[in-house]
Amino acid sequence: MIGEIRDTETVELAINAAQTGHLVISTLHTSHSIGTITRLLDMGIPDFQIIYSLRGIVAQKLINMICPHCKEEIESLLNKVRSFIGKGCPKCFNTGFKERIPVFEILILSDGFKRQILESPNEEELSLIAANEGFITMKKDALIKANEGLITLPSALSVTDEPLHSSFIKE
Repeated sequence: MIGEIRDTETVELAINAAQTGHLVISTLHTSHSIGTITRLLDMGIPDFQIIYSLRGIVAQKLINMICPHCKEEIESLLNKVRSFIGKGCPKCFNTGFKERIPVFEILILSDGFKRQILESPNEEELSLIAANEGFITMKKDALIKANEGLITLPSALSVTDEPLHSSFIKE
């Protein structure tokens, strides 16, 4: 377990440990899971070492959860996604929020994804491969949670800078 990978020396230790059969769990600051590949390459880790030592990546953010006691559905600004707010009540100290909930994405490195890292580790191309394999982005997970009334729509939209698909936009 490594608290956080911040420098080349630490990432090299983690890669070497993973390549000798150890389970290595650590954190690395990126805005999304696919960005981890780019970050490791930028830190000087060769692509072949990444594909032989990395199995999966999880990215997460904690979002304020709507208070279930004062939750109210409102008109949504998007197609396909319902919208809710917390009106405020004594149970949430009139904030409309209670607790926090994670929104996340889990990227498992498939053989096709690994081949793409070796051929061209472009984030757009990696994202396309991941999407074709059923990858759910953090933004999509946030929109699912907004639709279920767990978080507000503005919170879901602000979770990442990933563009919103045009099918969601009302005309």
